[in-house]
Amino acid sequence: MKKLFLIGLFNLLLMLSGHVAYACTCGKGKVEGAFNAKSYKKFWLEEFPGLVFSGQVIKTEKVKVNEFGGTWEMWKVTFRVERYWRGDGHPIAVIYTNTGCCSCGIDYEEGKKYFVSAQLLQGLPQTDICTAFTKDDVKEFMKVVGGGQAPKSGVSDSPMPKHNKK
Repeated sequence: MKKLFLIGLFNLLLMLSGHVAYACTCGKGKVEGAFNAKSYKKFWLEEFPGLVFSGQVIKTEKVKVNEFGGTWEMWKVTFRVERYWRGDGHPIAVIYTNTGCCSCGIDYEEGKKYFVSAQLLQGLPQTDICTAFTKDDVKEFMKVVGGGQAPKSGVSDSPMPKHNKK
C-alpha cells in the first residue's frame, strides 16, 4: 500500500511540475544581427521554393493526397489571387494544408482574405502554422519586397494544374 501511495504521489508531483506542451508551435524567435533587406527581397522574389500571394478563399475541400510514401487527408484551398510575388501570375491559386486538430494546418475560411506563403513539398504548395505571416510580418514584407504584381489578365479562372491528389 505504501508503494502504491508513493507511486501516486510521484505521478502527482510530476504532473504539477511539468511544463505546458503545445502540439503546434513554431520556433519563431528574434533573429540577432544585421537585417539585410537586399537578401530578404532576393529570397522572397527569386529563391523561395513555392508560392507567395494575397487573395480570397473561394473554396475549401478535404482531399486525399499521395506524398511521403502514404495517403493523407488534407485541405485543398482555392484562392482568387489579388497580388502575387512568387508563382505563375495565374488569377487562381490552389494550396494544401493539413487537416485535424493537431496537424498544424491553417484553418482557412471561405470568403476571407489571406497573405499566403506556400512552400513546395513533394510538388504540392503547402502551408502550416509555421509559414503563416502575422500582420506585422506582412507589413515588413511589403515595406522591403514591395507590393507585388496583379495576376495576368486574359487567363481563365480555371484552377492551376492539378497536383498529385488521389
